[in-house]
Amino acid sequence: MPIFILLYTPKKGAQKNGAVPLAIALEAKNKKLAEMAATMKLEEEFPGASDNFFKPEITEDAVGSPRPPVGVFDEKFPQENDLVGGFWHRKEAQTQTNPTDLVDFSTLALNEKAAALVLYGQHEINEHEHSMICDFLADDDQDPDSTTIIDAMSQNQALAQMYPQSLLELVQAIHKQFPAPSESPLRVIKFVNDWVSKPSNRPQQTAVNNAPAANDSPSEIAGLDHDRPYPHTYRTLSREVAIALANDIDDPWSVSKEQTDKGDKLIQADDEAYKRWSTQLSIVEKVLTIPRPVIFALIAEAKKHPSLATDPNGRKRFVDEFLTAWRTTQPEPETPVQEANSVQVSNLGEGRFSVDGLVGSAPSKQGEKTEVREAATAETTAQQAKETLDKMGFGVYATEPETPAPAPAPAPAPAPAPAPADDFQSRASAVESEIADKPVTEQENLSIWKRVQRTDPRYTKPLTGTGFEGTSINSEYMIMRATEIFGPAGSGWGYRVLEEKMIPGAPLSETLYDDNKKFIGIKLLRDSDGSLISELNHSLKIAFWYLNEESERSEIEAYGATPYMYKTKHGIKTDSEVIKKSLTDAIKKALSLLGFSADVWLGMHDNPEYVAENEVEFKIKNASDKAEDTVRLRTELDEKLTKNAATLEGAVSVNEVNKIFGTVARELEVHRKSADAKGDNEYTKYLAGRLRRLNQIKDERIAALKANEGETA
Repeated sequence: MPIFILLYTPKKGAQKNGAVPLAIALEAKNKKLAEMAATMKLEEEFPGASDNFFKPEITEDAVGSPRPPVGVFDEKFPQENDLVGGFWHRKEAQTQTNPTDLVDFSTLALNEKAAALVLYGQHEINEHEHSMICDFLADDDQDPDSTTIIDAMSQNQALAQMYPQSLLELVQAIHKQFPAPSESPLRVIKFVNDWVSKPSNRPQQTAVNNAPAANDSPSEIAGLDHDRPYPHTYRTLSREVAIALANDIDDPWSVSKEQTDKGDKLIQADDEAYKRWSTQLSIVEKVLTIPRPVIFALIAEAKKHPSLATDPNGRKRFVDEFLTAWRTTQPEPETPVQEANSVQVSNLGEGRFSVDGLVGSAPSKQGEKTEVREAATAETTAQQAKETLDKMGFGVYATEPETPAPAPAPAPAPAPAPAPADDFQSRASAVESEIADKPVTEQENLSIWKRVQRTDPRYTKPLTGTGFEGTSINSEYMIMRATEIFGPAGSGWGYRVLEEKMIPGAPLSETLYDDNKKFIGIKLLRDSDGSLISELNHSLKIAFWYLNEESERSEIEAYGATPYMYKTKHGIKTDSEVIKKSLTDAIKKALSLLGFSADVWLGMHDNPEYVAENEVEFKIKNASDKAEDTVRLRTELDEKLTKNAATLEGAVSVNEVNKIFGTVARELEVHRKSADAKGDNEYTKYLAGRLRRLNQIKDERIAALKANEGETA
């Protein structure tokens, strides 16, 4: 089987957050399957990160060319090798640059200086960070707030002569004065100009002027107000994660030099746990607004569950639930500063933390320091943290899985589920799980998509004979699903024809033969006025409207197209139903934009395993409302299991045993998951028992076959 090398290049926005190019080598039958397998592996290792990368560049491994490890993502391979003409070549040693070498800040252009201070919060940047800055400035799809500040500073050339620390003070002052700079760009420009021309009018910058660089010891900032007094970037976030992982911190605002050094050593050692937790937090929405005590409390709690470091799904679930528990118990702050000041971390003893501020409290006054904690508030907060984390299944009080809880305590919360198997059915389930784990706003955006993305295989058929292969979806099925989601056509959804036209295609021609029926040439067909007669394609543009969940009318545009007059081997033909077909095509295209039958458009129906398992799942869903169908399905499953057990016992090779067992085990697992989702514990246990028995028969048969082979030898 050939080996393919896939290069994933991060998008500009992701590069700003620390994403780097990744390469991986995989065995696959073709490039398409290699891309699918690599994307699933990327999601498995870094959940939710696949959207941060462009479509991968795929090349086939060639003799004499370097390649990354098979099945493992490698970030060093793209740095040490170049892709030239479809082949990988190792870079010349003398042309390689060390991405950690510092750049001379004074030699940078003004817009690059501004970008460095805005993106990284400091003037000491290395070659890799400088490259990311250049990419950011060249990208048209930039962060609007950062772009507004960079543009405003770039217009005032006097800033080019200022010291880096003064420029950093200006950036911090802009952030403090304008929470959303992109909403008032002209005011930001005026603020910058006033800052340069009227130094006496500059606002007091006590915290900013004394702000340490990212590599200063946290012990030097002890005693300052509990809003971070230094520029907080993804780099400082990663450093906070490393410090929390390397130490048991009593107070996040009083970190010793020794504890800081331990965190730095963890970063220098490229520790796996540090990289995974740092990456997991970096993809959290608005993570830089989360107070430092909450970050330390989260990592302290995560350290009690070492298995999360190797479980990407469990790790993501833990972070989401921890932050959701914190956010839902936060009082509505008047300003971001008050929110940050209202959070503290208390040490409950024995390495346990609680987050003060999870209960409502009056916001502190401007300039006041919240260093005094009352005993009653601390006790209430500790109890609330205990209850919240215990419900999550990750708390310090949560019972370990598989351990019976003493009466009358409730049953323990289940441990994070292991990463799903690397197949198409689990990939589809992972997509649904990923949608369910997204923040509330993103879940609302995907509310329609996640309900309609799967397609009942009864309403699909293979698409062949059109120059390519694919899956065709029954149009009435999609219309039925639209009616199910939005309501009847005409009241819940509908369309308006905006444009209709015929588009000329290739000129039509006729074949010429002599009297002996021998081909002598081709003659183009012309109209009576001498103009060429061409093929005609009918095009239709519609405005598709539907009522959303707020009963508001939403509208999208879509096109449909159908050949009207065209040449076939039987002569020139015209389609009398072209308008109806184009309209149907336009409606299907509009529905596909909303996520209807997305699994077909995503290519999942090209995989036989996904099709087979999806068919079983829909059979269960379609029969769930009919008791007799449920009984029939279970009876058929029992008969199939009995037949397969007999077939396993008579298998003549190990390969045949594994193939038979794999097929029936996958189908049985679909039934088991369905019963488990419905809470049918009795049937779930029954299916688990049947699976164990089949596995036992498989192992016995394999052992017998190997014993026979040994005797024969």
